[in-house]
Amino acid sequence: MSRLPWPHSSSEVTSRKNAHHDRLSKPAASASAGIPLCFLDDPWAPEGPAATLHGEPRGDVHRPPAVAESGEPRELPAPFAVVIDTGEFPTT
Repeated sequence: MSRLPWPHSSSEVTSRKNAHHDRLSKPAASASAGIPLCFLDDPWAPEGPAATLHGEPRGDVHRPPAVAESGEPRELPAPFAVVIDTGEFPTT
């Protein structure tokens, strides 16, 4: 594995207290830093637990987000090329 001067991804697990902040500010900060992927595990999402993969950063926005319900597999693209089993994540 090569060592790179910058991260290829960031990840965040929302907390109940800061969920709104985690959904907006953390992906925006990752996009602003030019981090290509931002993965957000959100057990407190309004529509139910979700695993969101943000990508294609432009300015302070990641486009387009891909959302999966908690429990669905989430595939991470290259350079990772792995599938995350979100069924193993706690939902509350």
